[in-house]
Amino acid sequence: MSKRKIIILGTALAMALASGAAFAAGDASKGAEVYKKKCLFCHPTNPGVHKMGPSLAAMFGRKAGTVPGYHKYKGLKDSDIIWDESNMDKWLANPKKFLGRRTSMVYKLKNAKKRTNVIEYMKWLK
Repeated sequence: MSKRKIIILGTALAMALASGAAFAAGDASKGAEVYKKKCLFCHPTNPGVHKMGPSLAAMFGRKAGTVPGYHKYKGLKDSDIIWDESNMDKWLANPKKFLGRRTSMVYKLKNAKKRTNVIEYMKWLK
């Protein structure tokens, strides 16, 4: 392989990683299984239906703390967080570390592959 091709491939890889494309390797069907076991009890997937936590339907690209009809937010509604793969990964890994004391969510999804799969599933929710 020529030096030019290596540089082009390296640049493309760096751009993909920087854009969040690394998260595209998630499996939405496996994420759905994890979500049902770990998240669904508090976070419904139907728009406008809330439990202990808000519905997570159509959350990607939305400003945190802005789900219509859910008003129990502490620190999220005053944040500048936009839900994307990176922010959701940090949030699921450790909500208190990501946001501090301003959240009541204590559950941590420590397994990185499971987080990636759940994120892929959540991107699919409309």
